[in-house]
Amino acid sequence: MPLYDIYQVSQDIRVFLIDGFSDILIRHSDLMQHVPHPWPTSDQIEYFVQKSSGQFIYASTVLRYIDTDGDVPADRLDIVLGLRARDDEDKEQPFAELDALYLQILFLAKNPSLLRKILAVSYFWTS
Repeated sequence: MPLYDIYQVSQDIRVFLIDGFSDILIRHSDLMQHVPHPWPTSDQIEYFVQKSSGQFIYASTVLRYIDTDGDVPADRLDIVLGLRARDDEDKEQPFAELDALYLQILFLAKNPSLLRKILAVSYFWTS
């Protein structure tokens, strides 16, 4: 992929994240009154742009996770910022950061027994 294309994708992801976080801030304004502005910071946006590695799936998943109804988006942002792929996974698996995010989402499921049933059906359906 030419360097220009990589830059363009990163810029597109940056705009996508800025717009997404802006929508979250508006939608959850009642829960976000105590949060300092700008939210998130430009450094945090850049962190997610870098972690996306040119893939919108990571940025999209981050936004959807943070935009969960009933939870404070700023708290969810802090959780995502605290996630780290294991060092050995980070070098060998291109989507290690995304895997770490998905694992966090699964661990925080509001109905774990329903989640287990869904995963079991999904596993057997695809086997």
